[in-house]
Amino acid sequence: MRVWPPDDREVRPPRPPQDLPILSPEEFQAPRRGRGRAAVAASVVVMALTLATGGVWAVMGPADCAAADRVRVTAAPEIAPVLRALAERDADRTGCAQVSVRAGRSFDVAAALAAGEPGPDVWVPESSGWAGLAAAGGAPARIGEARGPSVARTPVILAVRQARAGRLAAAAGRPTWDMVSAGGRAGRFSFRVPDPRRWAVGQAVLGLGDLGKDLSALRAAIVPDPAAALDVLGGDADVAAVTTEQRLFTHNAADPEVPAAGIYPEEGAVSLDHPFLVLTEDSTRRATALVFQDTATSAEGRRAVRQAGFRDGDGRA
Repeated sequence: MRVWPPDDREVRPPRPPQDLPILSPEEFQAPRRGRGRAAVAASVVVMALTLATGGVWAVMGPADCAAADRVRVTAAPEIAPVLRALAERDADRTGCAQVSVRAGRSFDVAAALAAGEPGPDVWVPESSGWAGLAAAGGAPARIGEARGPSVARTPVILAVRQARAGRLAAAAGRPTWDMVSAGGRAGRFSFRVPDPRRWAVGQAVLGLGDLGKDLSALRAAIVPDPAAALDVLGGDADVAAVTTEQRLFTHNAADPEVPAAGIYPEEGAVSLDHPFLVLTEDSTRRATALVFQDTATSAEGRRAVRQAGFRDGDGRA
């Protein structure tokens, strides 16, 4: 991956100097009582309308393994393939599939939990903040209190087409998050930010620069999802996208003819932590889930997430 400043060398991106807490949009803050709580619950339930677009359960192993005994894992789409592959390897070794992995967008799962729908046995959202948002919207308090180790981390960064990185350097000088907060423009470059009501990558930048003070200043820069933010890099316009290191890795692997450069603002970067949250209260499934947690955070698991463009749970690339 090529990184700021642009040159002819292929270099490993630096580790961000700090991990900052992920902040949520004001409309998702937990209300204290009455009508406000209902309004937040309603806004989260609206997000649940897209729940049906999630991935399909991937069930591995011999047919004689009882489906009722399987631990159901729902993971953010970017990390789900890694966890599915690890579960398949476990099934091959043991001869029985004990874990099934489904891809599900974090805001869909949070909305479903807030609406009172039964959740997965294990949830691996893109960031720890989603569990708190689900609880704020009406999910059981234990959801918001769930804690687990990070399976994979990926910092939130800026991305531009490699061919235009030099022009952004000339327009903006040293890269900072204020390039995004200054009305969504830096010189001739415009910016695209994934909708912070739906995506942690968009929520993350609200805690940087002046974004938390005036979200309306970025209204013109907000796009529906991370894919839409990166799609604009293929056009002729001078555009920078707020994205993650892992998504940029995937983008460059899929479209090597139009490589993008990752820009690491000097203040540091928020790290999306993909926590392994065991939600089931069934003792048998919980025990199986903890065994799979050990697999996901083992040396094999750390190697798998790094190969997919993530950093491991400790932030090592």
